[in-house]
Amino acid sequence: MEDKKIIEHLKNGDEFIYKYVYDQYVRVVFSVCRKMTGSKEEAEDAAQDVFIKVFSSIDSFRADSKLSTWIYRISVNVCLNRQRRKKIIKFLSFDFWNEENELTDENITPSKSIERSELEGIVRDAINRLPAKQKTALILSRYEEKSYKEIAEIMEVSLSAVESLLFRAKENLAKKLISLENYL
Repeated sequence: MEDKKIIEHLKNGDEFIYKYVYDQYVRVVFSVCRKMTGSKEEAEDAAQDVFIKVFSSIDSFRADSKLSTWIYRISVNVCLNRQRRKKIIKFLSFDFWNEENELTDENITPSKSIERSELEGIVRDAINRLPAKQKTALILSRYEEKSYKEIAEIMEVSLSAVESLLFRAKENLAKKLISLENYL
């Protein structure tokens, strides 16, 4: 179903379309929230807030962008607002960025598992210390595989700002991850 019809039905309070939109976007919303918060429980709460915001503010949606972009933007903003309110830095986990890449390989030894955990902790800490906009741009680009244009729309910034944020994020991560040399 095309965005225009979905938006029209949402604005008319069509409960079937509410369920349809929820079913279509719940996985990506939860994924973004999980990456932004670092906690499954926090992500579940944030995802609920996202859908409440989507459905309660659909009348203000101007359709300047795709519905999916608007939902991503709300997801990011809800998570950033929750973090600001709580003023708690959550650790991002490498494992949930690619949940299908769990340690299931039979050849992984306990020492490799420990080594991986240590590396993840270092990377998690480095990403967590990035400024919020850099962290958001990095997550959307690297882990959500969004284009620069989509990131610009989601974050409501220019393309050049996205390029700059990603460049600075990578530069800052490189500086913070110098300690990884000891593990290579």
